[in-house]
Formats: sequence, structure tokens, C-alpha cells
Amino acid sequence: MKEKESLIEWNPLSEAVYDRFMHPMFLVNIEFNGELILTVGPEENRYQFSYNRTKNYFYPVRTYRILQEHIRNDIEELIQQKFESAKDQSIPLPNYNPTFYKVENSSFLKWYTTIDDSIPDMELAKLEHHLYICEDYFIDVIAVVQPNIIKL
Repeated sequence: MKEKESLIEWNPLSEAVYDRFMHPMFLVNIEFNGELILTVGPEENRYQFSYNRTKNYFYPVRTYRILQEHIRNDIEELIQQKFESAKDQSIPLPNYNPTFYKVENSSFLKWYTTIDDSIPDMELAKLEHHLYICEDYFIDVIAVVQPNIIKL
């Protein structure tokens, strides 16, 4: 049976700095030189997410994509499913609209592994799909490491 794609709320920051609608996150800068660096803001709450090489992983990020959209129906449906599931299970809902998720059973990750057969099995098992929801962009990152995060 094919498992359904779902979202897991990801809290890489110690507090809820951004709210998708009330205090949106903006993409300020992106750099890629084998390592991926995302800078998000606004200016008073600016953070840098760096996916760095490690001793074990020369390619910390296998791929990423940036879609300039205000809304993505596939993501909106997953968010709705997440909230409905939480309600059904009497799990408290967050008091803000999250901007960070990890995607379980990711169709993007599955697709990517069909076009890149060079990924070692050990690395394949550790790949994760990180989703950043900015005001104007959806950023998908397929990575084998967690980002290093600094407040700017």
C-alpha cells in the first residue's frame, strides 16, 4: 500500500518567530556552492539556515527548488489534513500558522531518487524533505543533514 504524503511540523527555531499570515517569513537571499545557505527575514527577525558539508556527507543537499507562489494547492491540502487529523485526535492546535515543515513520504523526494541513482544507500535512508513557506515562495530542500541556524 502506498503511504500518503503528510506534513510534520518542524520547529528549527526555539520559538515561533514567523506566522505564515500574521508575521510572514521572507526569502532574503539564497546561495549555493555545494552547500546551501538560505537567509530569511524580515530584517528584525533575520535567520540564516546553512546546510553544510560534513565529514560523512560531501553533498549535504541533494537538490532544492524554489517556487514563486503565494499558494500551492498540494501543500494547502496537506496542511488541512494535518489540522483535521489533530482535531480528530484531540491534539492541541498551534496558536500560529507554521512556516516550517518536514514532508513524510515526499513525492518530491521519491521523484528525485528516480533521476539520481548515485545516492549511496546509507545516505538515501537519511534524506529528508524540508519545506520552508515564505510569503512569496515555497522552498523545498532534500537534505541529508539538518541546517545550522544562526540569528543575524
